[in-house]
Amino acid sequence: MQRRDPNTVDLSNETLCIADDVLVWPVRERGELVYRIEIPKLHRFFRVGPNEYALISLLDGQTTLPQACGIAASKLGGEAPTSTQAKSIARWLLTNEIAHLRSEPTPTRQQTTSRGFGKNDRPVMRLLGKLNPFWMKVPLSNGVQSRGQRYLQACTQWAIPLFAIPPVMGAVGLVAGCRAGSSQIAIG
Repeated sequence: MQRRDPNTVDLSNETLCIADDVLVWPVRERGELVYRIEIPKLHRFFRVGPNEYALISLLDGQTTLPQACGIAASKLGGEAPTSTQAKSIARWLLTNEIAHLRSEPTPTRQQTTSRGFGKNDRPVMRLLGKLNPFWMKVPLSNGVQSRGQRYLQACTQWAIPLFAIPPVMGAVGLVAGCRAGSSQIAIG
């Protein structure tokens, strides 16, 4: 079934449902409460404020958007989204497949890999995604792991003196001196 364009839907008579696979949780960012929305199969994340979430949480498939606006206004007072803002939020939810109209089925999700290449992509693109050095996993045996740990500990013991205050200040002075010298040469 083909979905309707969210911009052509009369949201005053339709009821919206949050998709079944959508996850929402509260987070504190810079001392402020926000809500993260995730579509796990698509590896997509969104963020909304508490006032927007108050409206979104009322979209249960039984409540129309005007009813949800009224309930949100009774809870939040002047902080509640206006009807224009509510329509914009609802269209955003529909466009990003976070919600769907009750009259339509839940959006079907195509599982994607963590590299962003789906199952229907060309084999070359899937291969390139697997060869990305940032995502490669190399299994190590216990012997290799312990040797690697010993090597890193030895390197750490050797590198600690390099990051003490005198060497760092010397490096900064060297870089500043080189920069000043290069500008004198270019001018003169």
